[in-house]
Amino acid sequence: MTDLTKLSAGKIDALYEKRFEADRLSCHEAVNAGLGNWRYSDMRDALEGRRSDATDEQLDVMRKREATSAAFNEVVQEIKSRQAYHGSHKPIRRRY
Repeated sequence: MTDLTKLSAGKIDALYEKRFEADRLSCHEAVNAGLGNWRYSDMRDALEGRRSDATDEQLDVMRKREATSAAFNEVVQEIKSRQAYHGSHKPIRRRY
């Protein structure tokens, strides 16, 4: 996995765009699999086995959706911390 704290501003912006697109496509895939009206809590229940009305294909789509969403949110959090620290997407220089 990429160390996000070391990426330059241009590279983190490019990674943001890449992961945003992957997240968007996984969202469309979830809708096409019949999960458009499911809440996030319903998907979590199905993945944890507390809900049995999901097909195997839907479970695979849910797993992919969860992974792409987590990867996208990781980049968003790094960008937010950079913005809060010095107002740009430049990496934060760690003193230690």
